[in-house]
Amino acid sequence: MASFCAEHLRPHKESPAFRDHQLCPPLPDLQQRKCASHNKLLELFCREHATCICSTCILSHRLCHTTPLQQAREEAEAELKKKLTQTQNQSRRAAQTVTLVKENQSHTARAAALQQVTTKDVFTPKIEMDQSLIDPAYQSAINIKETVKLAVTQSLDKSAEAPKPAAPNAAAAAATKQLIESFLKKPREELLQYAASITLDYNTAHNQVVLSDNYTKMCVSETPLNYSDHPQRFTYCSQVLGFQCFKRGIHYWEVDLQHSNFCGIGVCYGSMKRQGAESRLGRNSRSWCIEWFSNKISAWHDDVEKCLPNTKASRVGVLLHCDQGFVIFLAVGERHNLIYKYKTQFTEALYPAFWVFSSGTVLSLCQLKP
Repeated sequence: MASFCAEHLRPHKESPAFRDHQLCPPLPDLQQRKCASHNKLLELFCREHATCICSTCILSHRLCHTTPLQQAREEAEAELKKKLTQTQNQSRRAAQTVTLVKENQSHTARAAALQQVTTKDVFTPKIEMDQSLIDPAYQSAINIKETVKLAVTQSLDKSAEAPKPAAPNAAAAAATKQLIESFLKKPREELLQYAASITLDYNTAHNQVVLSDNYTKMCVSETPLNYSDHPQRFTYCSQVLGFQCFKRGIHYWEVDLQHSNFCGIGVCYGSMKRQGAESRLGRNSRSWCIEWFSNKISAWHDDVEKCLPNTKASRVGVLLHCDQGFVIFLAVGERHNLIYKYKTQFTEALYPAFWVFSSGTVLSLCQLKP
């Protein structure tokens, strides 16, 4: 919790004795982030007492529910976002109600004004009907009615006999569903004909993501790395994108998981944000992923989570069909097991995307041969 000049910082970078020390940029409000009782950094949030505590305070909060500050912040932001949406909806409904009340007031004033208008009896002229002219016209109308009724009945009978074509949208959806099922039934050998060679893009890697094995393996560093600034680099989460992108055709790749407690695999548009909470994979409308978080597996898209059955997988296959608009995640084995599938209309080129959080988690891109 000390700040150093360049000369005093040098031993921490060069001496093995300080290798385990975690360095971070100095904070202008560091004293406000310390516990007033123990002079330690505030690292946890106590839900019962709604306060930030340090690692020593936790002894007096043994029975409380505590979470890391970052997680508590994200949960609070999500709750505020939800309440903001509810408030906006209530405001919109209130505005609609005010508009309706004003319209009713206007109608009431119009009705009150009409009550002041004087009325006179309507003049009704005396009309004498010539029955000799009415009878032929009436009979002609009846004949026309019967002719039209007969023609409509015959047309309906023919329409009922003719086969009705399926609606275009329904037919397309059924065809896509059948196509997905056919891919799910294919053995791995057939999927390998769509094998794509994927490497990781250094310029997108967060500064705590370590890339190795010719940019095909990724893990998390406990200390920040000296990556150069780049507009495509992730700054919020330890994520990285594949160097290759796909706009057309069918593509398949596989990822080996080691200690998959905290990681994610997915696809995203290149226009996905690189900064802030919305840059996290699956927390925006421009990315689709599955995520392992401790013992839970979830599908994430547009900041909506769907919990999935706990499927054992040491290798995950990703099948992307750009033209038909779907991506399938499979547990690779002797027999493929479906983990999850997304169906949508892709509007931009798609990049393979990866997230690792735990320092023990390693993701490796498999080099497949068709």
